[in-house]
Amino acid sequence: MNTFTLKMIAIITMLIDHVGAILFPEILLFRFIGRIAFPIFAWLIANGYFHTKDVKKYMLRLGVFAFIAEPFFDYGIFGTWVDFSHQNVLFTLLIGLLAIYLFDQLRVDKPVWAYISLILMMVAGETILSDYGAYGIITMFLFYYFFEDKKKMALALLLLNVGRNLLIYTEYPISFINSLQFFCVLALPLILLYNKKAGPKAKYFFYIFYPLHLLIIRIIAEYNIF
Repeated sequence: MNTFTLKMIAIITMLIDHVGAILFPEILLFRFIGRIAFPIFAWLIANGYFHTKDVKKYMLRLGVFAFIAEPFFDYGIFGTWVDFSHQNVLFTLLIGLLAIYLFDQLRVDKPVWAYISLILMMVAGETILSDYGAYGIITMFLFYYFFEDKKKMALALLLLNVGRNLLIYTEYPISFINSLQFFCVLALPLILLYNKKAGPKAKYFFYIFYPLHLLIIRIIAEYNIF
């Protein structure tokens, strides 16, 4: 699969996830399918870091659209245009990209500071309450760190999610709903099929689609269109 195909799969599964979360919260199949989206987006950040011509412009683009998308995210998910209880995934992707950039800049001459910067970025994700928080940041970092070794990449993501679920089970009972995020590992076979080709260009499609689809789904919910 090329980058474009993976991006389209991530976008479609994200759409299914949000349709389930907003319109059909009682049907867990939507959320189950939606678990595929974030790992692919996280991998795309790592892939983008290695292939972008200007990582600072990449971060700026993510930052600008994160702020643009936020009111649409709040309206789509919470039904209000301003809500500070949770921030959209573009902020997570931005912090994850920044974590990768800082680590890469520091890892040779200042390895201790490289890991400190990673921890600080994870704390930042939790502090601003971005979607997936520290878990999302470390997911992107693992894709970057093991980018050239697919076996280690797959094992790292698997162990991360096993560990995350074990932590959840210390507080909540073992159940399908509490285990839902673990099924993000279903994205791995798709990512491992990457053929190192970009495919058609669609740089701004996701940035536009992300807030727009949340707006449309919320309007459908508010006005009981279906």
